Formats: sequence, structure tokens, C-alpha cells
Amino acid sequence: MIRDMGESSQLPARKTEKSAEQPTKTHDLRCHVETHWKPLRNGGGEWIPSEALPDLRRILLNAEFIVKGRYEYRLAAEGKIIIRKPRTIF
Repeated sequence: MIRDMGESSQLPARKTEKSAEQPTKTHDLRCHVETHWKPLRNGGGEWIPSEALPDLRRILLNAEFIVKGRYEYRLAAEGKIIIRKPRTIF
């Protein structure tokens, strides 16, 4: 027989090993589009400090560039900034 003990239960909450090891992290898959990018001086794209998008920076450290959505992304200035340009279609 299972009995509902309700909120007045005196039993402490149990932590599972998984929750203790890995904090919950929410990834915003659209953050690369919705963040505040600054225009490049030459007008050929936009830039943002790489620390603002650490997940995208980590991906770009292993690739020369990536294409995501409407943009092409590259690291510049020794990995300190991320540049995005509208994707060119051949």
C-alpha cells in the first residue's frame, strides 16, 4: 500500500547521484541569433565577444568556420571575438 505523505512529511529530500554530479544546464539553441551583435566597420557582417557565446566558441575552436541558420561563423582576434556574416549560397 502506498500512502501520500504530502508536504508535511518529515523525510528529507533524496538527491540522486546523477543530479549531484551534473547540474542542470539549459541550452538556448537560438541565442546565436537573438544576442546583440555589433556591426563590423566594413559593413560585411557583425561581431560579438566570444565569451558571450561560450558554446559557439567551443565549437569554433575545432572548426575553421560553421554555417548555422542564415549565417557563417568564424573566430577572430585569437579567439576573442566571433564574426558572423550572411551565408553565401553558391
